Amino acid sequence: PISIGAGIACSKGIIVVNSAGNSGNSSWHYIGAPADNFDVLSVGAVDENEEFASFSSYGPNADGAVKPNVVAQGKNTVIISSSDTVRTGNGTSFSSPITAGMVACIWGAQPNQTPAAVKGAIYKSADRYLNPDDQFGYGIPNYYNAYQLLNSSINLSQGVPINTLIEYKVYTIDGKEMNNGKTILYNEDSALSFIKPKTAGVYIIHLFSDGFELNNKFIVLE
Repeated sequence: PISIGAGIACSKGIIVVNSAGNSGNSSWHYIGAPADNFDVLSVGAVDENEEFASFSSYGPNADGAVKPNVVAQGKNTVIISSSDTVRTGNGTSFSSPITAGMVACIWGAQPNQTPAAVKGAIYKSADRYLNPDDQFGYGIPNYYNAYQLLNSSINLSQGVPINTLIEYKVYTIDGKEMNNGKTILYNEDSALSFIKPKTAGVYIIHLFSDGFELNNKFIVLE
C-alpha cells in the first residue's frame, strides 16, 4: 500500500525521493517500499570513495525498472546527531536526503520543468547513465550537469531508436564542432539532453547510430 500511495503522489506532480533500504547484506537484498515504485526516485548508498556500500539494498526490481535510480554518500556520511554533535553515520536514510536536496535545488532553479524532466536530467547527469546496474542504478548524479541538461533539452524523440546508444555532435552553423557525447532514449517520451554551447547563435546537432542519422537545427539565446 505505501508504494501505491507514493505512486499516487508522483501522479499528482510530486517528486518522491526515498531511500532504497539497508538490506544489501541479507538474502532478501531488494529495494524496499516505497522506493520500489517505478516513479519514485530511489537512492542507494556509496562511501566517500564512491564505492558501493554493502548494506545498501539493490535490484533487480520486479517490474524491470532500474533500481536504485541513483546513489549518493550514505556510508561514513557526516551528520549531526540528536545530541547536536557532529559524527558520521551509515544508511540510505542519509544518502536519500542528500539527493532530495539536489532535487529541490534543481527544481527551484527550473520551476517550469516537469517532475519527469527533473528526474530525467538527474539520471542523465549520473556517471553510469549509459550502463546502469542493480547496485548503482544510473550512478552518482552531477548537480551542475543536471541543471545544464534542463537548460538544453530538445524534443527529438520522433523517429529516434529506443533503447539504442545514440551518439551526437554539435556544430556551429559554419561547421565547427562544439561538443559531442552519447545518450540513450529509454522511451518514446524522452527528450535528448546535451550540454549546449554557451555562446548565442544557431547550431546543428547531428545524431547517429547504426542505421540511423538525423540533423536538427537549434538556437541558443543570450
